[in-house]
Amino acid sequence: MPRKKRGSWGIWLATVVSFLAFFFILRSFLFEWERKRAVDKEIAALQKQIEQLKKENTDMQKALRYLNTSEFQEKELKDKLNLIKAGEQVIYIKEEKDKKEGEKDSILQEGNVSTTEVSIKKPNYYYWWQYFFQIK
Repeated sequence: MPRKKRGSWGIWLATVVSFLAFFFILRSFLFEWERKRAVDKEIAALQKQIEQLKKENTDMQKALRYLNTSEFQEKELKDKLNLIKAGEQVIYIKEEKDKKEGEKDSILQEGNVSTTEVSIKKPNYYYWWQYFFQIK
């Protein structure tokens, strides 16, 4: 029976400790690598969000410049507040709804601004469309 060497236990123990150290070093390396990838993904997402916010900011600045123009302000005054310039004529167009025979279109005069009311009859196919699809 061959005799074992006394130093073999020390080599065996050094090998096991070396493998454990290698395993822990490899594990920490992989952990850091994965964490770096997650940080890089987050940085990319934030950069994409920054670009999107810059684009939205540019769009909002363009809209703000348009809202500050006299052209837009005049349009809003006309559309929402029904204001008109001196000498302008306003024409109101309304749908004709079962008008009685005695009624006529009216023309109103207010100072130097005239207001005209005009009735427009919709085509027959529109009424059929409303009848079948009940659009109101």
